[in-house]
Amino acid sequence: MDSPPRRSVTIWSARSRGAAAVLYARFGVAYAWLIDPLAHTLEAYALDAGAWREVGRFAGSERVSVAPFDAVAINLADLWAPTV
Repeated sequence: MDSPPRRSVTIWSARSRGAAAVLYARFGVAYAWLIDPLAHTLEAYALDAGAWREVGRFAGSERVSVAPFDAVAINLADLWAPTV
């Protein structure tokens, strides 16, 4: 690969979160989302001068537009498994 991916969607576990963030930053991945399907949260980060900067924290059934996919509105409720 000659350049970092422009977009990447990865589910990080709580344990792998730190290691993945370091690796992504090292390779210049510009954006990362941390999705927690149990807590129903989405955390969005942008790489800024080699460090991750939080650009948003969303939860529940919000409808969000978040970089780098900000051209599309995402209904977070569609990401979570139905509760019984």
